[in-house]
Amino acid sequence: KLIHPIVSMNGIIDNESTIIPIISNELINKTSKLEVIDHSSYTIHAPIPLPKRNVMCIGKNYLDHINEIKNNLIDNNKENKPIEIPQYPQFFTKAPNSVIGLNDYIESHSKLTSWLDYEAELAVIIGKQGRDIKAENAEEFIFGYTIANDITARDVQRRHNQWFKGKTLDRTCPLGPYILHKSSLPLAEAQNLEISTHLNGNRMQHSNTNKMIFTIDQIIYYLSQGFTLQPGDVILTGTPNGVGYARNPPVTMKAGDTVQISIEKL
Repeated sequence: KLIHPIVSMNGIIDNESTIIPIISNELINKTSKLEVIDHSSYTIHAPIPLPKRNVMCIGKNYLDHINEIKNNLIDNNKENKPIEIPQYPQFFTKAPNSVIGLNDYIESHSKLTSWLDYEAELAVIIGKQGRDIKAENAEEFIFGYTIANDITARDVQRRHNQWFKGKTLDRTCPLGPYILHKSSLPLAEAQNLEISTHLNGNRMQHSNTNKMIFTIDQIIYYLSQGFTLQPGDVILTGTPNGVGYARNPPVTMKAGDTVQISIEKL
């Protein structure tokens, strides 16, 4: 346990250049009194429990995911059309109160939806304010990385014919359990990580972040054009194939289910 005047993750991000060297030095030199605590005795919240702004997301960013949804139940009107690879990132957001932490309950919203679906995603945490960021400079503005699950109400998404409403319900964005600083995960490595989802112990998604259509640096480039990114912003980078609604037969999450997202090195 490290004792510092800056106690929130947003405080650490805002003071990255000062606080990260202090924490690293204390851990390396063991100058702080560290306690080993039984994880069953405490609750792990999301590393950023309530983001300052909406969680920013990108849709259709894995070619294998685009391919699998071509003939799915929801989009069957597109089954005779060729696969369209986006020329530009397709952005949307999730509201801050959608975020929950490790082992938190995902709200079923049973009066609103009968079709909750999982989406494994690598999340990028912004560490420095920036606008009109060049792709080659993107890593300068990254604080670190974490894991996210972009839970989606598919039937709500379909009814409203857009992504926001079906993806921004309360308690539908598990995030964490921690943020790995970029000093321990350079951008090149973050772009080559195994990513998977298990539902009730069964593997549903398995891919690699090297299959993104728009890479992390490109996402930051496009998102920041004319729009200022702020420290603490959370960016979800898209999900690979294996989502429930594109399976045959389709899979929905039900009350009592357990879903686990895993990303290599996180």
